[in-house]
Amino acid sequence: MKQISVRGTLGDAYTVGLKTIPFGEDIEILHHTEHKHWYKSIREVYGWFKHIKSVTFLEFGFPEEKEMSGVPNSTMKWFPGKKDIKPFNAIQTLPEKYIAISAHAGREDMMARRIPIEWLEKMIAIASPIPVMLLGTNLQYSNIENCINVVGKTTVTEMAEIIIKSSGFCGPEGLPCFFALSHKKESVIFYVRPQPVQARLIQNPWQEYIIDLIHLGGS
Repeated sequence: MKQISVRGTLGDAYTVGLKTIPFGEDIEILHHTEHKHWYKSIREVYGWFKHIKSVTFLEFGFPEEKEMSGVPNSTMKWFPGKKDIKPFNAIQTLPEKYIAISAHAGREDMMARRIPIEWLEKMIAIASPIPVMLLGTNLQYSNIENCINVVGKTTVTEMAEIIIKSSGFCGPEGLPCFFALSHKKESVIFYVRPQPVQARLIQNPWQEYIIDLIHLGGS
């Protein structure tokens, strides 16, 4: 079994999963992150991949040159298929047609990407009569109305299932948008810093499914 060392959070875990599919062998992940409260969700993300057999969390990181980066590369599996990823079928009832919107992405610190509540309310109104399923974990969004608000009510795997079965996606740069694009969902992506967008979302096969890139302000 091949060992891969990784650091980062949810988006990095998903990208590393895609990058290791072409290896054609079973993978053991050694993952370092300072954000221990995300261990469970990171393990869930790795668990989507059939070839990732083991995940161990480390208190320390390896030197960067010995780690696999969470930035996409040209050899990764941009669009995983049924033979690569386990099925998502835990949710029994979903609308026949809906748009998935992720209210935020990233760590809850200076790296956070949050869509303003008033923007979300306008997006929900514009989407009508197509229903919106609002995703996230930050409870400041939990009282937004006129949508199917599941903020704080889903696991990361349930979030993925809602996205994969949606008619389209809107949300900030991060795991939900990586997952949506890798499953060919037409997407509107919000961002704060241009560098991650340039490194992860444009001039690669995912760009075909990006309808628009919208700056949230900030740096």
